[in-house]
Amino acid sequence: MMVDTHVHVVSEDRQRYPLQPTGLTLSWVEAMPVTTESLLQRLEEAHVERAVLVQAISAYGYDNRYTAESAQRHADRCTSVCIIDPVAPGAADTLEQWVRERGMWGVRLFTATEPEATWLDDEATFPVWQRAGALGIPVCVQMRAHQIPRLRRVVERFPEVSVALDHLAGPRLEEGSSTPPPELLDLARYPNLHLKFSTVNLDALARARANTEDFFRRLIDAFGVRRLMWGSNYPATYDRPYGEMAELARRTFAFLSEDEREWLLGETALSLWPELRKGLP
Repeated sequence: MMVDTHVHVVSEDRQRYPLQPTGLTLSWVEAMPVTTESLLQRLEEAHVERAVLVQAISAYGYDNRYTAESAQRHADRCTSVCIIDPVAPGAADTLEQWVRERGMWGVRLFTATEPEATWLDDEATFPVWQRAGALGIPVCVQMRAHQIPRLRRVVERFPEVSVALDHLAGPRLEEGSSTPPPELLDLARYPNLHLKFSTVNLDALARARANTEDFFRRLIDAFGVRRLMWGSNYPATYDRPYGEMAELARRTFAFLSEDEREWLLGETALSLWPELRKGLP
């Protein structure tokens, strides 16, 4: 069982879903836009059974309609995560509308639209965290490693909220080193925090000539396999076919036991997004 926790979709219909990037524009939106139906075909060919559609802020900003409607159309295989402005007036109510009215199941806090996003642990965001806890949805956080102290403060304050740290917070990797940064390992003491690793991380480990097995064994020893999950980052990462990304993940974790691989590549994701279990044995 394989679940991709990090994919993006972009519609071909620019009239109904006009591009409106918020804060940054990435080349993949124009160079490699992938519709939901096209994505699902790629997943099927790669034997990836389920997917979490993550709102593409670089395509649609806070307009989550295409991501939400895509997941609703393909609810047997997909769920979705919205992005909102967490410090906007009424942000918590906005989040609840996307969840209750549009069926989205998670929110992503995206810090990369600002040179130095200081709002991650600002009290102005607390109503969003509180509402996420009340709704029982995970919070995905996109951030860089230097913001880990801010993340710690909100994770400590909201222990009832499941948190998924996107791309391992993009840790800086020393050439030839296989040891995860200590500030990343330190997050293991928060049982509500999960790590989401992606093709971005696997590529970075290869470039740094790190021992990937040692790197992930240290993460597993600290967090346990039940708090780690894979995502492709497709098509934001589009330098190879989707199937090669899925195969890279399978090959990378061949050193694990079958049970460990099941959690890392699927079961952890299903624990955060249980609606994806529909139709499974």
